[in-house]
Amino acid sequence: MTERLENRCPNGHPVRPDARFCPACGTEVTGTERPPDLLAPALPDRARWRSRWVIVGAAFALVAAVTVGAAALRPGGGDDATEPDTPAPPAPSPTLAAPETTPGAPTTAPPAPPRRRTTVAPPPPREPYVPRYLGVVDYAPASADPRAVDVAWMLDAYFSGINERDYERTRAVIDSRHPIDPHSTAGWSAFIDGVSTTYDSDIVLREVADDHLGEGAAIAWVTFQSTQDPGYGPSGSEEQTCTRWEMRHTLSEPTPGQFLLLSTGAEHTPC
Repeated sequence: MTERLENRCPNGHPVRPDARFCPACGTEVTGTERPPDLLAPALPDRARWRSRWVIVGAAFALVAAVTVGAAALRPGGGDDATEPDTPAPPAPSPTLAAPETTPGAPTTAPPAPPRRRTTVAPPPPREPYVPRYLGVVDYAPASADPRAVDVAWMLDAYFSGINERDYERTRAVIDSRHPIDPHSTAGWSAFIDGVSTTYDSDIVLREVADDHLGEGAAIAWVTFQSTQDPGYGPSGSEEQTCTRWEMRHTLSEPTPGQFLLLSTGAEHTPC
């Protein structure tokens, strides 16, 4: 190592190598150069390379620090940054686990529960209709009334006389107060002419009841069917050749058990 030389001021006082003014006289030390041996000794090559790597490492550390800081300043950056939220995949729908089966065993569906049968009691059997005839009149529907037989005999005389053209038999069961007026020649002739082509059938005495209006002794409801030539149909339907009738007969009873036609109300439809 080279021996270090002292610097001196212009006045010859010794000064430190790095001094600009003389500590003894205050004179500015200028124009002096530091001798080469006062400089720091040169580093050996290995130390020089080591210092270079330290500088390079420090530079890399500085760049990494700057990069990390910049990342921390970005929204969502830094160590605590997380990835953007992404929608969670839909949850799988629940499924029923398939029943375990033994390999090779036939797979069969479970047996269906037995169907419950509802037993409905059948309706009671209806008694067959048994007609009861007196002549051409079926009086079975009204047979519960004790007057039904006598009324049926009277109706048989009325309808049988028309069908057989025995009009006197018919006139015998018509009360003299009836609108037909069986004792009037004109009235009775008009009646005979009106039924001259008529034939009555399916005659049923439906009911016999008391006459609450007091006009007669009883009421008889009768249904029947008539056929007649064109021009002899009911009033307003003279060309009708087949007619269904519903009649309400008011009956008189001159003597017990003897019934006569006192008045008649009728409804009719074509058949």
